[in-house]
Amino acid sequence: MVFCKPLTEKLQEVFEQKSGQSLDDFFDFWFYGGYIPSVTAEIRYEEEESFLCVHTDIPFGVLDVPVRIHMPDRAIDAIISVKDGRGSAVLPNISEETEVVVDPLSLLLAFERKTKRVNGQTSCEE
Repeated sequence: MVFCKPLTEKLQEVFEQKSGQSLDDFFDFWFYGGYIPSVTAEIRYEEEESFLCVHTDIPFGVLDVPVRIHMPDRAIDAIISVKDGRGSAVLPNISEETEVVVDPLSLLLAFERKTKRVNGQTSCEE
């Protein structure tokens, strides 16, 4: 992915003015480095507790990934810390009707966000 440097610098300048902080590290990593991930959540439903695995196609670093867990009677927002491409959580007392949405507010700069159900082990357990 190639960005026009003058336009990207202007964007960074505007972001820094609004946020009141330096965003050099952010722009170096996400814009100039070209590391924009695809994020996938895998969920394995079990009777007692279910297992959620969130992984990215970038196998290094730490990325906090927001997820929304939609249950029949309520929704819960959570953050899954993905370290070196993998992050996981145990979800007790949820049914197969529960839906998990990765980055529901599109807060991450990501190429793709998807959720899939797995019957065997998730990629976090392999």
